[in-house]
Amino acid sequence: MPVHADLPMIVQKFGIRVVAAILNVTPSAVSQWHKVPLSRVVILAKALQVMPAEIRPDLFAPETTVEEAACYQLQHDPRSRAQATLHVREKFKGETVTIRRVEWQEIKTLARATDQIHRGAGTKKSLRHQGCKSRKTVYGTKG
Repeated sequence: MPVHADLPMIVQKFGIRVVAAILNVTPSAVSQWHKVPLSRVVILAKALQVMPAEIRPDLFAPETTVEEAACYQLQHDPRSRAQATLHVREKFKGETVTIRRVEWQEIKTLARATDQIHRGAGTKKSLRHQGCKSRKTVYGTKG
């Protein structure tokens, strides 16, 4: 099967089937990419032992490490943020935790991303809080 010129360079270099096997997706899904999705960059970089800039030169500088790309992905990819939110909710389920306002804002952002992804799948879970100006007390969500 010929590799098309409009596919990302990493796919052209390693082939559609190899990339699809690494990511556990179908080759037809990979063939529809114009750019590698941000959620797939770190997995491909580790598996193919390449720098993230080779996969997404529009997002990463040539000296960017895989760890830095993972941090960027966590901050900017809604899927990664949603997984982090679910992890935090499970970790502190039923416990009382005191956090700073900045941390509270980040948890709210992560919760919004999770709710957007799971919209329509049952009722939305919300984090209840009470507190003063500089600190919030967060109670675990009901699961």
